[in-house]
Amino acid sequence: MFSLELARRLEGSGVTVNCLHPGMIDSGIWRNVPFPLNLPLQLIVKTFFKVIHG
Repeated sequence: MFSLELARRLEGSGVTVNCLHPGMIDSGIWRNVPFPLNLPLQLIVKTFFKVIHG
């Protein structure tokens, strides 16, 4: 929404507005999933999500 409004306000100024998704993050929200379900979920999370080091 911000990008659309910014593009509208800057229309005709020669400025291009771009927006992109930052990616999926392994925030730890999946750690409480029960055993039988967590095995395939862990594979998906470890393969496709970025890990947050805090």
